[in-house]
Amino acid sequence: MEALEALFARLDYRLDRVRERGVVPRLLVRRMPDGLSRMHETQRRKALFIRIALPLILTTNEAILRDRRRIERLRAAQVRDGFLPVGQERWLWQVFAAYKVKPGEFAELLSRVDIVPPSLAVAQAAEETGWGTSRFVRRGNALFGQRTYRSAHGMVPRRMPPGDRFRVRRFSQLLAAVASYVSNLNTHPAYAAFRARRSEMRGAGRLLDATALAGGLEAYSARRGAYVRTVRAIIRTNALADLDRLELESGRPQFAGGPPTGRQRLAN
Repeated sequence: MEALEALFARLDYRLDRVRERGVVPRLLVRRMPDGLSRMHETQRRKALFIRIALPLILTTNEAILRDRRRIERLRAAQVRDGFLPVGQERWLWQVFAAYKVKPGEFAELLSRVDIVPPSLAVAQAAEETGWGTSRFVRRGNALFGQRTYRSAHGMVPRRMPPGDRFRVRRFSQLLAAVASYVSNLNTHPAYAAFRARRSEMRGAGRLLDATALAGGLEAYSARRGAYVRTVRAIIRTNALADLDRLELESGRPQFAGGPPTGRQRLAN
């Protein structure tokens, strides 16, 4: 944990600094540091957690917006020309399948291929992990408490309702957990109200309002309305709405918090 904080200091990665500049370092932390659970300074722990989560969320959103713009271009080209090149058409049908939308229903597809505001994602991650201290996030990179019924993919909760057999899904790294969480909100029938509110905001040309969108997430927790109120309170009391205007700095990503995979390189 100390090494990660030193890296953040070397990059001048402070929340006040990124709020001032509007730009976040493209630094992707692979695993949550164990030391967060032993950090008793609440504000220091929260600030470190936000700085870990924020670039992961922005990276996921960036990829989604890139796909969204491509879909809009292809839809316009199809209307204009009456056809698409084979490779472009194949990619588009793969996206329809990934988002569980009937091919050709572009309005529904675009209602799903969209971002989750960083403030909302950070607030949910904070609630689900106790600001990075839970066993699930430390051992399984489970930032959002997603459930699975496949024993090989999950961790058993210590306290489970009688008769329930779910597990908390495990991920290879934090970025995979963020991508899965956003995909869940963008495809699961339980979050149709969330997507409808988001589409309405888009259609009206408004910025996405995370506090309003949280109202579509009652199904995320058995606590229902109480859960929504908690998420909204986290956004408000930690001034997370400011995160929604931030963007990633240009350049290639750096990786920290574990050995790199593929073409990843350590930030050191």
